[in-house]
Amino acid sequence: MSLENLNKICESSTALGKILQKSSQLNQLTEQVQALLAEPLREHVRVANYRENELMLAVDAALWATELRYKIPELLPKLQSQIDNLKTIDWFVLSQ
Repeated sequence: MSLENLNKICESSTALGKILQKSSQLNQLTEQVQALLAEPLREHVRVANYRENELMLAVDAALWATELRYKIPELLPKLQSQIDNLKTIDWFVLSQ
């Protein structure tokens, strides 16, 4: 499927367009979060959702969740300067 065909499908389906827009927003937020984290933690954290002023992060293992938990107090004010109305950051471990 070509990119042109995909764009036509997205334009004709508002639901699909909204999903793709949300996916793009979450990818951009993931890049912002990862830019503020040091290696190797940044490779294990992704933005799962941003809703109602809460940023939800997904971590791929409990080890990284523990490290992230200690980073959140310094991460929150940095992200608040970049993301309007951000109030809290929460996280969860992806099931394996």
